[in-house]
Amino acid sequence: MRAAPSTGRHPPAPPAALALALAVLALVMAPAAGAASLETAPTTIELAPGSRAGVLYVSNRGDRPLAFQVEAFDWSQDGGGDRLTPSISLEVSPPIAELAPGGTQIVRLRASPRAGGASERAYRLVVSELPPPGGGQEQQVRVLLQFNMPVFERAPSGGRAALAWDAVLNGDRLVLTATNSGARRSKFTDAQLVAAAAGRRAVAGGPVYVLAGASRVWTAPAAGLKPGDSVAIESRDGDSGKLIAASVVIRP
Repeated sequence: MRAAPSTGRHPPAPPAALALALAVLALVMAPAAGAASLETAPTTIELAPGSRAGVLYVSNRGDRPLAFQVEAFDWSQDGGGDRLTPSISLEVSPPIAELAPGGTQIVRLRASPRAGGASERAYRLVVSELPPPGGGQEQQVRVLLQFNMPVFERAPSGGRAALAWDAVLNGDRLVLTATNSGARRSKFTDAQLVAAAAGRRAVAGGPVYVLAGASRVWTAPAAGLKPGDSVAIESRDGDSGKLIAASVVIRP
């Protein structure tokens, strides 16, 4: 049996497929507009207790000008996670700036005097690349960069982190709470639950911060575990990489 001869014509493309093909073609044919590359340093900023000041370096490693914005937030934790609120105690200058290709801008930080408290204060800086003026004239899809970095003002007396774990059964989940009663944040990575009868279970990746005077909560499967079991929480110090191990007895 012979196959029917080809007519050289193809069935019309469905509307959705045709629209997708045209969109891809438009992107491929869009004119190049030059690249921008926003960089920030350092990745963590420490403010000394005396001066309460620090600097952030923002650089443009691309080949076209860019503008950026720096926003400061007070950083707190309430067990369920991080909470950021616009800060009135950490000043940034300048909050908005433009950078020529290859240029670097120094952003100065200064915290207001303390009203009290013996623990370090925690902030977050959000550095955002701003869309170029007349952005509609560019026919090229671009991704605007954004960076989020921690800022700490050390406690007047220094101090250390003091992390303690608690484990409670809640149905088929084990609720793990890390509480930092120290004057300095705790930072760790790759937290795992280790139980003789249940093996290893991941708790948190990282890096994870538990701020001074704050708590964080995670859950893990409780299969094979019961009240009274002793388990270990193993993690790595977020700065040195050293192994950290803590034992806890599961509460009902």
